[in-house]
Amino acid sequence: MNSTHSAQEIAQTHYENFPVGSVLFPKHIRNDIFNIYAFSRTADDIVDDPSTSVRKKHEQLEEFRAEFLAKSGHIYSFFPDVWKTIENHHLTERYFLDLLTAFQQDIDQQSYETLDDIVAYAHYSANPVGRLMLELFGFHKRELLSLSDKICSGLQFINFWQDLSVDKKMNRFYVPKQLLSLHGLSLDEFYFLDKNDSEKQMVLNELFHWTEKNYMEGYDLFTFLNGRFKYEIKLTWLGGYEILQRSKKLGTSLLTTRPKLKKIDYIKLILKLFL
Repeated sequence: MNSTHSAQEIAQTHYENFPVGSVLFPKHIRNDIFNIYAFSRTADDIVDDPSTSVRKKHEQLEEFRAEFLAKSGHIYSFFPDVWKTIENHHLTERYFLDLLTAFQQDIDQQSYETLDDIVAYAHYSANPVGRLMLELFGFHKRELLSLSDKICSGLQFINFWQDLSVDKKMNRFYVPKQLLSLHGLSLDEFYFLDKNDSEKQMVLNELFHWTEKNYMEGYDLFTFLNGRFKYEIKLTWLGGYEILQRSKKLGTSLLTTRPKLKKIDYIKLILKLFL
């Protein structure tokens, strides 16, 4: 596997709900954001490729990790740029490796038993990104980490419920089995059988309430931020909140429909930043 695409090309050719390197970020730092994103996106693509066997995914992800640690650009040409970003901004290397831990888990684990289990997953899959962004913009106070984690984990959970219809096609089931059991449902009954809609809705209502509570607890982060960084992160927060509200309205239809934001929706959210 050889990746000769630049970090910016990788960032701009992948669909995301939330903008990457948008104009709200200072121009001189956008390439650094592209580098962080390209690292995560490329590893994610390895794991999500339906044509690749589990064994081959493990091999490719290990190859990805080894080349990253070697600071090589032989296979992944953008790695030297990633390391420039790490060194220039004194970023924590472990956060990149934590992301790879989450991708490894995506290969090996298809379902989760409890809410605590998906919280643990988000610790590796989502929270490192927020912490890297704080470091990138020079925010190093430890008290900001837990607030950032609340927002990033919240975004991860919102993405789980948004992607119910997508993830089940890849045999990934993030609704905890314990919660399903409390409502008399098995994993198969929730995801695949057209019955017990009232029980399914109750499960989703509990997940929406739990997610929104945790997500709102991170809002105080904005009192510590400033400048364009504050506006960009707040725009991301608003985007996540809007997706959560649309997911609530869809309810059990999330099992067949994926809510998303259009450009006009982002324009409306940008206007909200200044109201």
